[in-house]
Amino acid sequence: MAFLRKHGLWIVVVVALLVLRSQRGGFSPEELDAHCQQLMEEGKSAEALAWSREATDDDLRTIYEYDNDRTLEIIEEIYKLGAAKVTAVDIDVDPDFGETTDILIVTLPENPTQRADLLQYESQLAQWTGVGGTSDRGQKYLMLWWD
Repeated sequence: MAFLRKHGLWIVVVVALLVLRSQRGGFSPEELDAHCQQLMEEGKSAEALAWSREATDDDLRTIYEYDNDRTLEIIEEIYKLGAAKVTAVDIDVDPDFGETTDILIVTLPENPTQRADLLQYESQLAQWTGVGGTSDRGQKYLMLWWD
């Protein structure tokens, strides 16, 4: 969120175009992976499960507008589906509130069934948010975006 505020509306447009173009087969898996890698390297990021478990009632660690418990459930569910790693990116830090993000980057496993399960999860999220719906094209990463 801090990244979005800092860089303005253009990042939302770029992400939307990335998703739209990926749905149409326009971006290569390497380009999509490079974008995810860039998100993990810019701004504050952390392994999502450990990050979420640092939460307290006075120092939140949340995805989107969910509470600490729901955030932890979401991350645990993604790992149960087979994610090799889940990284919270673009973490917004508010000293009076805690930390929050709208984006998780999932490192996809090699197992085809687990990959399919994670892509199905992303597809369901995409129906809710109106953005996404990525197919398996051999990419390393999957971006989950709540916004």
